[in-house]
Amino acid sequence: MFRVATPYESMVCDMALKLGLRDQEIQNAEFTDISWHGSVFRIRSKQKFNFTVKDYAQRDIPIPLDFLKKLKAWRDTQPDQNLIVPTAKGKPNRKLLVMVKRMARRAGIECGWCENCIRGARVSWDVGSSSCTNSVVPASQPGSETALTRAR
Repeated sequence: MFRVATPYESMVCDMALKLGLRDQEIQNAEFTDISWHGSVFRIRSKQKFNFTVKDYAQRDIPIPLDFLKKLKAWRDTQPDQNLIVPTAKGKPNRKLLVMVKRMARRAGIECGWCENCIRGARVSWDVGSSSCTNSVVPASQPGSETALTRAR
């Protein structure tokens, strides 16, 4: 997936994979959360972003040295910004999950369950429901030529 990632997308994925951060923790991560000398990332609640750490559990996470170097280089590219992965307007990016799903699709990775990932399969939806019934028909089965059917 990293082969199709932009530098921004790569930073988001590295924060998830190398630091084990959750979606909202990445959204609200700031350079001031980093102890550059101690190579530690601090997860903490932030009232200014209306963000509360899960279970109110503030924690410190060691940063691998290779990723610390990448974070320093990333910080140098945006000297007037404190958020690590902000939107173009400098606010927390609340659409990171959508971005990662699009990146996975570009890389040819599909889950096969959600509406946006279905290719060559049929999913039935409940009337009046916005959720999938998870009844996927493999593309090799008869009648699977329809990409998506909805009960009406």
